[in-house]
Amino acid sequence: MCIVETISGKVRGAFSNGVYTFKGIPYGATTGGDHRFLPPRAAVPWTGVRDALAYGPLAVQPVPDLGIYAEGDAEKFYEGAGPAWDRDGLSEDCLFLNVWTAGVDGGKRPVLLHCHGGGHWFGTGAAEVTDGSALARKKNIVVVDLNHRLNIFGYLYLGELAPERYADSGNCGLLDIVAALRWVQDNITAFGGDPDNVTIFGDSGGGSKVACILAMPAAQGLFHRAVICSAAMEHGLERADATKTAEKVLAHLGISDQRIDDIQRVPAKALLDAMSAVTNAADVTLTGWRDGRWFHMFAPVMDGRNLTQHPFHPDAPQISANVPLMIGTTTDETTMVFGDDPAMFSLNEADLRVKLQEVLHLDETRMDRLLAVYGRTMPRATPSDLFFRITSDVTFRVPTVEKAERIAALNKAPVYMYLFTWQSSSFGGKFKAGHGVELPFFYDNIEKATGMFKSTPDPRDATLAEGISTALANFVRAGNPSHAGLPEWKPYTATERFTMMIDYVCQVAQDPSAEERQSVSTVLVL
Repeated sequence: MCIVETISGKVRGAFSNGVYTFKGIPYGATTGGDHRFLPPRAAVPWTGVRDALAYGPLAVQPVPDLGIYAEGDAEKFYEGAGPAWDRDGLSEDCLFLNVWTAGVDGGKRPVLLHCHGGGHWFGTGAAEVTDGSALARKKNIVVVDLNHRLNIFGYLYLGELAPERYADSGNCGLLDIVAALRWVQDNITAFGGDPDNVTIFGDSGGGSKVACILAMPAAQGLFHRAVICSAAMEHGLERADATKTAEKVLAHLGISDQRIDDIQRVPAKALLDAMSAVTNAADVTLTGWRDGRWFHMFAPVMDGRNLTQHPFHPDAPQISANVPLMIGTTTDETTMVFGDDPAMFSLNEADLRVKLQEVLHLDETRMDRLLAVYGRTMPRATPSDLFFRITSDVTFRVPTVEKAERIAALNKAPVYMYLFTWQSSSFGGKFKAGHGVELPFFYDNIEKATGMFKSTPDPRDATLAEGISTALANFVRAGNPSHAGLPEWKPYTATERFTMMIDYVCQVAQDPSAEERQSVSTVLVL
């Protein structure tokens, strides 16, 4: 056991195998009741010593409908992504974080703050696959993970309807992350960390959160580097659209514009039900893909206060021009995104065109041009292979290239691009280099990888995890991922598109899959 003093009070953590672990530390007060849809407040101070031995509650969220991933083996498919979703374990008192460190000795260790995935709707900072123990022990990095408000609780925009009280309501989830970054500034020294060397890291929805944080004036100066993994192009909701959604929620709940504060007394489950009703009525899901881009109904809002520009659109945020960036995707992102239907893995030529049309809404001429390019560059690909590769490039790869180009164009900080090509053999190898498979390697947690993250044991896995986690550690420590175990990792620019191809044999490619990238960029309006 170990006791550390924070600005709110003393916490007792555990020590095991060279790592001090502190779980469930409050970084903010409850967000329920009269504090719902308002910016986060400081944690309520406590007396005595508070145990920090168990994770805090998850943010209120729908229990995910896992569908029929892996022929009905959904729970095993998602095993390892986090604790079992349990409505009884959800709470609006969810502003808790976890810390892993090799020493509470006042050392100046670099800090990695992780934003969990799950879009802006689901997720937890308590996933096994992102446990920070290995990075703390092997790389001497302090790792911080957190829970924060999600979905309707984090992003219901009431600012146009009641601006005096709810001007910030459309971005409460992001403001929670900013509050966690402030907590790091105030407290991380006591955990052996350096508040002047903080990196924000996120995969999937967590990567989208990092993109938003880069564009938030309130977050500037609280972090120094950023890592964005497998995130689509992030566009904030316009105020008018977000307000229409809020009006539909209020109407469903029977709350008038004159009594908006009544929404703070609605049971949490009723809010989740209202969110579900509104999204169902709009014929979309919370994480749907519509008209060539991800469609968000409860997500960050361009409120003119906390977000004054779309992250990375039309340009990278100038306020983060000096922040070095590591960014990349996997090659087969959408095997997980669209692979909930087993039929997607056995498409024929006609099915391919139908499914691509459902997702991309292309006219026949553009469809033909796109298929001609991929048919030429992937001559042995099945129709299902082509579907997953094209949709992966459209939804993840090309938007990631655009992000890299736009921040590199500011000419002030380096950008390091990767493409994760290692393929999992889990579930017969059908998911290939699917969405999220890089996380166990970045965190050096392959022994904890289960479900969709797991593969048939291979002695090369440990070597790859060591190489990639070292690259992450070097980037966190000094802003450059290069090390002797990898080829020289040169910065990415629009003229020299150096990309680290990550597999058992890593290599640097210059503009990999250039023809496909150019085809997607010219054929599609992203």
